[in-house]
Amino acid sequence: MPAVLDGAARASVRTIAERARKYRDRGLGEQNSKASLIEPLLEALGWDIRDPDEVHREFRPTSKDSPVDYALKLLRKPRLLRPVMLKTLLAGPPRNSATGPPAPPVTTVAHPAPQ
Repeated sequence: MPAVLDGAARASVRTIAERARKYRDRGLGEQNSKASLIEPLLEALGWDIRDPDEVHREFRPTSKDSPVDYALKLLRKPRLLRPVMLKTLLAGPPRNSATGPPAPPVTTVAHPAPQ
């Protein structure tokens, strides 16, 4: 995974951001959002979305847990567990009281590093 985005990755991120703005007011749905926004963004950031040792879909930390949409793994260990927050993604940047209510918070659950 690159530490700094190169020109092609920056262009991909810009394209994905434009696509997100385009679909903001439409009911895109979860699966289409993942396919058109989330997964291209993960790829632009250097994640191999076709390798479950790197990007694990519908990951359950334990059998009792509800699945998260994506677990991003380093050295085959989950490091970032991420439910897709579609409303947050499409809401755009947080707004202040002068421009409207704030966007919903984004939650991230970091998996502890092995001891």
